[in-house]
Amino acid sequence: MVIKKRAGKAAAARPARKTASQPEVKPSAAADLKPAPALAPETSAPPRKASKISTVSHTLDTAVAERLRHFAFHERVSESAVLEYALREFFKSGEDAALGRRLRDAGAALRRRT
Repeated sequence: MVIKKRAGKAAAARPARKTASQPEVKPSAAADLKPAPALAPETSAPPRKASKISTVSHTLDTAVAERLRHFAFHERVSESAVLEYALREFFKSGEDAALGRRLRDAGAALRRRT
């Protein structure tokens, strides 16, 4: 590419600066460029895969929540991973009726917001 100085001054030609993001285009190649064809709009979205993760939210005793945060931070694991592991181990330890009995014996009850 050549840039000429304005009229009235010496008409010396100097090459334009090239940058890494500008590919060199020859004048003959520029005439061959055609606009890209328009993309057809999609008529429907592809089906989504079923998620294998669910989000749950529960209240925890403040001391337990602080211990969970501290442990997860210092052991470099997520709080979710700790809770999931603990629940899996809990459910592996017995049948639902026995687990429910153990929880109630430990003082667990329904929590309701008032």
